Amino acid sequence: MIDLIEPRFDAHGNSNYHPEKPGLHLCGICEHPDGIGDALGEQPYTAMNLRAHSDAEALHMWHAARAEAELPNREGEDFLCDLNTREGHVDDFSTNRQMLPRLIAAALAAQVEFRANG
Repeated sequence: MIDLIEPRFDAHGNSNYHPEKPGLHLCGICEHPDGIGDALGEQPYTAMNLRAHSDAEALHMWHAARAEAELPNREGEDFLCDLNTREGHVDDFSTNRQMLPRLIAAALAAQVEFRANG
């Protein structure tokens, strides 16, 4: 079972959006009950973080996750999987809930491989 962080809002209407750097950040979109956010009342939130020890490790994990769990043309998208380095967001790909076990397994296997060869 994969435990995802549910969207929450603080007293100012901000969602729980806290990507860790470096690493992979699973970003979801939620609707604020009062319509606070973009033109559609939507805000990004953090569903999960997979932390890396370095930018190179994060990149290795991201490529493996993307190869296993990217959705073509954002069709059926539930989340974006962001690649974050120490400098910030670098790239992302679309994925959905059904692909999460494959995404996580691929990212963690790549992390183990990177550390073993590093």
